[in-house]
Amino acid sequence: MNDHVDLAEARVHADVRQRALAHARARTSRAPSGLRIGAIAAAILLHLFAASFLYLLMRARAVLDQDRIEVRLLDAVPVEPALPEPPPLPPKAPPPTAAKSPPARTPAAPVRTQPAAQAEADAPPKSIDTATLFRADGSIRLPPPGAATKAAPHEENIERGRALMARGLDCDVHAPDDLAHRESLGEEVARKYLSWVGLYNPAAAQHRAEQEEKRQTRCRMWKGAGP
Repeated sequence: MNDHVDLAEARVHADVRQRALAHARARTSRAPSGLRIGAIAAAILLHLFAASFLYLLMRARAVLDQDRIEVRLLDAVPVEPALPEPPPLPPKAPPPTAAKSPPARTPAAPVRTQPAAQAEADAPPKSIDTATLFRADGSIRLPPPGAATKAAPHEENIERGRALMARGLDCDVHAPDDLAHRESLGEEVARKYLSWVGLYNPAAAQHRAEQEEKRQTRCRMWKGAGP
């Protein structure tokens, strides 16, 4: 009997001893409380950052539309106030009635006889201008067929210009046989020196002679000597 009690007591002591050792091991391996609080706070902050990042990703972004037309309604221009109406004018007094004078008599137009009107129509005009271009009856006043018409000043100037263009430009300055003033220095050198070596162009001399003959003909016609 005593052996059985001792064995049970030994088992209880052994169990208590194991529990005490396990509890001591757990206390020695557990981290300090400050470190645990920091780890928990870091985990909470990490979860908050992850939740904020996820919220930003799921948030709808504004899309820039460059082709859209933006319409802005402007306020209407205020209407100017109406001008005040002027006061009505006082009624005018009626003008005094003046004595009616008889209308002035217009002198009657002189009556011309038929022979006088015919003589005036047949008379040649002294000068044709706007005032005397029409007769009294409305017909155009024309000169008689046999009357000599005088050339207008501009027509005389045109004829004189044609005569000046027809004559030579130096008919009275140089003699007809003086050819030295009508050829250039190069033509004179070619005529005097290049003809010795056979390099002078006779066609040029012939052309110059033809031009001189035409000039002499125009000069004779202008002077009235005849061609």
